[in-house]
Amino acid sequence: MKIKSTNIKPLDTLIEREGISAYIRDYDAAINGKLNILYADEDFYIAEDRTYQPWLSIMGCLPENWTEQECYNLWMRWIQDEKYIAVYTNIEQISDILQQFDVFSYHEDFWIAMIPETKHFDESGIRLATMEDLPYIESTYHRSEHQQLWNRIAQKQMWILEAEQDRKGYAGIHKDGSLGFEYVAPQARRQGVASRLQAFLTNHMIENDLIPYGMVSVGNDVAKHLQIKFGSQFAEKIFYFYAKGAYEYE
Repeated sequence: MKIKSTNIKPLDTLIEREGISAYIRDYDAAINGKLNILYADEDFYIAEDRTYQPWLSIMGCLPENWTEQECYNLWMRWIQDEKYIAVYTNIEQISDILQQFDVFSYHEDFWIAMIPETKHFDESGIRLATMEDLPYIESTYHRSEHQQLWNRIAQKQMWILEAEQDRKGYAGIHKDGSLGFEYVAPQARRQGVASRLQAFLTNHMIENDLIPYGMVSVGNDVAKHLQIKFGSQFAEKIFYFYAKGAYEYE
């Protein structure tokens, strides 16, 4: 897929210099008109991401001469603003500072992986999820609420793999454009279910002019191994995520 200009100078500069993998989430938000710049420098920016509730994005490269206090003073007003339920960054120094705020109740780090097309795989038994599948998905996937799962099914962004009317697993595309919602039933594990679902979704996204990528929790070696198996390209920077309370993740 051809990378378009976002018309956000620091974001375009960073993508051109470092590659899109570390900035794919903000790229997707910008292309869809959901990224509002609050502060910009040559290769650093603070933005409001409106993909879900307003989240705060702090990305790029800090000027070398900035002190921790200067960083703190710059974004304090936004971090303290109750409007922003979550904050994310790909700058380790900022993550270290964010850990000092007691306003955050949740913190998780991710690897971002760009997933390549798969030429040959078995797509038999893969179908769109329907509302009849919602109770099953809701009982086995616990990172999203009922309405968020309902929305993904209604918007035709969830798929089931089944054989002989037995659900083997499912996967979908999050509202932010990342692959996820991955689940494999215990009796179907080590049968290639996750690989087949990911291959199907990856090719589906490419066919629809989308960039397939996934976010893997740091420490989830099983998920990371799957991406390595696929030949996925990992961003050099880790994606650090902080939330103040219950946050929307559709």
